[in-house]
Amino acid sequence: MRANNCAKNSIIDVNGYQYEENEIKNNFLIAATTAITRKDISAPLKYLLKKGITQSFDKSLLHFGKGKASLDCDYLRSISASYAEIDIGTPNSAAILGQHHKVVIASYVLNVLQPENRRIVWQQLAAATCVFNGVAYICVRSFKDRGIVGKPFLDGVITAKKRKVTDITGRKIEGYSFQKAYNPNERLSEANAYFSHVKYICKTGAFHIVECSHTNHTPNPITNSNNLNLDL
Repeated sequence: MRANNCAKNSIIDVNGYQYEENEIKNNFLIAATTAITRKDISAPLKYLLKKGITQSFDKSLLHFGKGKASLDCDYLRSISASYAEIDIGTPNSAAILGQHHKVVIASYVLNVLQPENRRIVWQQLAAATCVFNGVAYICVRSFKDRGIVGKPFLDGVITAKKRKVTDITGRKIEGYSFQKAYNPNERLSEANAYFSHVKYICKTGAFHIVECSHTNHTPNPITNSNNLNLDL
């Protein structure tokens, strides 16, 4: 399941699976190839717009894992006092992630990451979210999304399409992308490991959105969030 030509550096053991150091870096590169171009803003952003949640986005905002969602980028940039964007595994991301943003938004990023890569990204998301009055809106594809198919691997699947990328050393490598569909309990379990306060604001339909913060602060309180319906 590894990318071909993965150098054997230090080994990291994750629940019985041994990751090689370069494998983790290459997994980020392969995951980035799964980004798709949309003709409209994404469904999660539409949902946040519909619920009025984007009214709180007029502060410093980090769009994490922007991919090819250029229309999302354009809209978020237009309403934010200070806007930044990065992709997963971006080499120059340290300076951006070193800042503390009032709002962090990430859509469909975690679905394409294997466990160790997800752990790294969760740490980055938590570190980038301002400790006081900062909030992260993190969306994932749910177990109801029938588009996630492949051969079982770790806690997700490996897809059938082979991906070719150039690694950080300039070598050509190839591998298969990873996909994970989340059930509600998995979603909360992961988020609670990195944020003190986590709540669902959408868990119906093909995607889930959680609101995460380090303090008990909810800029856009929503009642009966467990029963929210998506009608886009």
